[in-house]
Amino acid sequence: MRKTFTKRKLKGFIPLEISRSKRLPRRPLKAESGSLTGFTIIELLVAMGLFVILTAIAVASFTQALRSERRLTAMMSVDANASIALEQMAREMRTGYIFSQPGGPQSLSFISSQQNGVSVAYALGGGAITKDGSPITSGNVRISNLKFLVTQENNCDPWRITIAMTVGQASVSDTSNDVPIQTTVSSRILPREVPFKYKTASIMNCK
Repeated sequence: MRKTFTKRKLKGFIPLEISRSKRLPRRPLKAESGSLTGFTIIELLVAMGLFVILTAIAVASFTQALRSERRLTAMMSVDANASIALEQMAREMRTGYIFSQPGGPQSLSFISSQQNGVSVAYALGGGAITKDGSPITSGNVRISNLKFLVTQENNCDPWRITIAMTVGQASVSDTSNDVPIQTTVSSRILPREVPFKYKTASIMNCK
């Protein structure tokens, strides 16, 4: 007895012959319009030129800012050093007496109580403030002008000393940016309090 086989359709199964016949023909791939386009040489040159110009402007601005900062830092250092020298002179003048200017307005001599009655002299020399011939300002400071003015209302009144000077950077030859500094100091020692051996004829009768 022969067994007969019936073709059963399996769910989701497509015969090979049918699947082959339903295959779609392959189409060549085409690039989308504009997807393969790039920059032209002119566009690249323009972009590079703009980049170079902007970079040059940024570098120049940065360099100028650094120079300005260095000049400002140097000027602050000069001003600080000159202020220290000015304060040193003022401190010693407050306890000084018998002020005189034998070398003119750019020099000042007096007797200092801080040094036990020793005479000291401040003057302008070689672009620096000197004390007894030795500079008290640093090498990066240039003192282009220094003047002392000693005043008294009368011989028995305290001495008043005005110090005026012009300060600049020693490394810069241009003096147009130099800074003027001025202060006035009053001696705390009255003429009548001066030790007898230092008294002059003008203050001998002060009481």
